[in-house]
Amino acid sequence: VWPPGPLSPPPPSAGERGVRQRPDPRPRRGEVAMRYGARFGLANLPAEKRADRAAVLEAVRKNGWALQFAAPELRADREFVLEAVRQSGFALEYAADELRSDREVVLEAVRQHPLALQHAASTLRDDAGAVAAMYRAAASAMAVDGAQSPVFTVPDVSVQEDGMLEVVVYNLAGDSMTEVLSQDAALEELARRLMEWHGHCRDVFMDFPGHGAPSPWDCVKTLAEWTGAVIPQGEP
Repeated sequence: VWPPGPLSPPPPSAGERGVRQRPDPRPRRGEVAMRYGARFGLANLPAEKRADRAAVLEAVRKNGWALQFAAPELRADREFVLEAVRQSGFALEYAADELRSDREVVLEAVRQHPLALQHAASTLRDDAGAVAAMYRAAASAMAVDGAQSPVFTVPDVSVQEDGMLEVVVYNLAGDSMTEVLSQDAALEELARRLMEWHGHCRDVFMDFPGHGAPSPWDCVKTLAEWTGAVIPQGEP
């Protein structure tokens, strides 16, 4: 008899009956809060709170779309906008006009989502050459200026007897790694190796003492070209 009396056992669950249960496709309440809380919570703040750099920065790091509710001076702050577009490329739509023309800010947005390019300034969006270079740079693992990415120092690139390049790299902790790459290896190849070594990042800074720090736009240049390593004549 159902409903049960006070001492009756509950009916068997679907699992107990051997019935396979489908997962509930609806997001859990906590997940919804994490996804939208930062965005809409910021919308409800008074104007002076939307200019609070620390509070708004925390919000955009959780949800880049929160940038739309930030004070105008924060939407014009390059470092601040970089944080937002790294979380959500589409936050580029709410950046100040001059930053939507900044190719490194746009690069970070495109790196997060390729379709974010639609929110770039027309001077970048409508230039086929610039777009091709943008996507190539975005595919590299080389960080843009202002990104919170690990830094590696490359003090030595030498040519071995077989013509291969021996590359010595140090991280900020002083740990070293030696990579052997072909003489025509590009900077982006070394960056990918370093990203894999780090294991917890999506891009890296590389500093070559005496030669400077390459940007993502230098990704196709070879290590030999960047460092001036001399390849012996007659090597393949």
